[in-house]
Amino acid sequence: MLLDDAWCAFFKEHDFLIGLSIDGPKELHDKYRYYKDGSGSHEKVVAALRLLQKHGVRVNSLTCVNRLTGDHGREVYRFLRDECGFEHMQFIPIVEKRDFETVAPHVKNPGEEDPREDLLKVTPWTCKPEQWGRFLSAVFDEWVRRDVGKVFIQQFEQSLACFMGLPASLCVYSKKCGRALAIEHDGSLYSCDHFVYDEYKLGKIQDKTMRQMVESDAQKKFGNNKFDTLPRYCRQCEFLHMCYGECPKNRFIKTPDGEEGLNYLCKGLKIYFAHVAPMMNMMAREIAQGRPAEGVMHAIQAAERIALASGKAAPAAEPEAAPAPTPPGVLRRNPRPNDPCPCGSGKKYKKCHGR
Repeated sequence: MLLDDAWCAFFKEHDFLIGLSIDGPKELHDKYRYYKDGSGSHEKVVAALRLLQKHGVRVNSLTCVNRLTGDHGREVYRFLRDECGFEHMQFIPIVEKRDFETVAPHVKNPGEEDPREDLLKVTPWTCKPEQWGRFLSAVFDEWVRRDVGKVFIQQFEQSLACFMGLPASLCVYSKKCGRALAIEHDGSLYSCDHFVYDEYKLGKIQDKTMRQMVESDAQKKFGNNKFDTLPRYCRQCEFLHMCYGECPKNRFIKTPDGEEGLNYLCKGLKIYFAHVAPMMNMMAREIAQGRPAEGVMHAIQAAERIALASGKAAPAAEPEAAPAPTPPGVLRRNPRPNDPCPCGSGKKYKKCHGR
């Protein structure tokens, strides 16, 4: 919020990539991002964005998904895309455990009717697990129909890599972690920026080299524990390879059979992974066959045209998953080799998606 022309010129000269925290439209952003006097910060954040854009600075959005914004996925995404002009976005689920030393565990969160055990453990502004899954799914449905190849969203990039059989580059979805360390102003190095506590302090750069601490047995154990401490429920999950239990900081609830160490966001992650799987598989196949992932948009549009013409609802899964009768003058859902490809490319099916 304090950026000025001098700062932005400096960022541009040295090719900085800036992450700007903005949680959506004013009424959503200002709910939790406000000053001591209660006034919101949205106006100044947008002004900072315009200043960065004026100077041509590369800027990504960092958007927190909380108990309020979790119900407004499509609205938040459209604001970031259309009003702000972001082409790269990161969505961060707010998960904050309550302080049980000052808040009795039986105290209900405001507005919660018969709250579940998992919600009793978190603050009232923490995103609900199902909200996180629905938020990502809503954004994905908008993105996959018109913005593939134009807007890049961190979670979708990671998911697509997994569907292609590639390792995740983001630590929370990797099998192991331990490469996102945090250094404090006094030179202390910690295992992770989510674990800046004494038990995770590796030392000080005044006493040891950073390499020594990063490659220490303590740090290796920290990274391996991400997988080694997974409960049996996670190891048997069909989506294990998609998240490997997500971030260890969020593993504070019990599995259905009572085992400790389940991720608080588990239900939401399952909602998201199941929702995007058909389209992610299609994009993975497109890329594997040497075509851009954007082809999924043409396939969806073709399927929706066919569904509209046949009087049926557009399929939520892959277009070829549910054959429908072909009305006169409408492209076949299962084209013959010499038919026009349903993607609208103008090529014969055998020369395009039929390959």
